[in-house]
Amino acid sequence: MQLVIRDTTQFMSEEDLAAMSAFLVGLNDGGAAPARSGDRTGTEALIASADPDMPLGARLYIDNCNACHFADGRGADEVFPELDGNALVTAESPTGLISMILNGSELPSTPKRPYSPRMPGFADRLTDKEAAELASFVRQGWSNDAAGVGADDVADLRGDAKAKVE
Repeated sequence: MQLVIRDTTQFMSEEDLAAMSAFLVGLNDGGAAPARSGDRTGTEALIASADPDMPLGARLYIDNCNACHFADGRGADEVFPELDGNALVTAESPTGLISMILNGSELPSTPKRPYSPRMPGFADRLTDKEAAELASFVRQGWSNDAAGVGADDVADLRGDAKAKVE
């Protein structure tokens, strides 16, 4: 998305952006996102408990993700994306999420939004098992219901990235 924003959409007119938005919403049968209750999810309660015996994925979330994406997984509007219900998080293939955890991402600065928020990559501080536990926690937390991730999935992706660098 960084290239899309940096090289194209920031230069579109408001009318073009509205038309594109309407088209994308239409792909989803025009249905609105499901309403969220104000009730605390099990994931949110687990994170808030800060129980030292909680599963590894939850502990890693608290240490690496909670400051920006929060205990409710909703992030901060227009700054940090929601993880609850996020298409990248719940995609059939976990590759995009694993890549995001390992490599991070940065939004480009534009005239309308001159800041450039960055999510750091955690490849240098998380083992394959830890990255898989974190990805699984996020894919199965809140209202998400995606398959877990194995350490071999992370190792394969990390190996592919190293091979491209070498």
